Amino acid sequence: LRLFDNPVEHLPEMHHAHELRTLTLFNVRIAADRDMRSVEVTSEDIPSTLAAIYAGGARDEKAYSMFFSLVFRQSSCQHPLLAKAIAVIARKKRANCEAICNTDGGLQQLLAMVLSADAVVVKEAS
Repeated sequence: LRLFDNPVEHLPEMHHAHELRTLTLFNVRIAADRDMRSVEVTSEDIPSTLAAIYAGGARDEKAYSMFFSLVFRQSSCQHPLLAKAIAVIARKKRANCEAICNTDGGLQQLLAMVLSADAVVVKEAS
């Protein structure tokens, strides 16, 4: 992931982006309706070189590994849109839950989300 030809190593704090309803990170596109009741998460195939680097070459079971590694690096995952997206991904299949657990900082960030002051984030992290 690059921004103005510079690699993005972490997401900026997004707590102030209250109107954020669409976001694409790596191969994951998140789209929510206006009131964020419905959130759709889609994942596109990633190039085999990126899959080999970030997901150990297993594109099916670890389709979200790159997304999780970026999102869980800092507390930016405590944004309601990202919290809902993580919940949607986790509900899709057990392998996604395992990918969350295997991501550095994944469990710590989920625990921090449960303790968040934002009720939406707490609900989705639970």
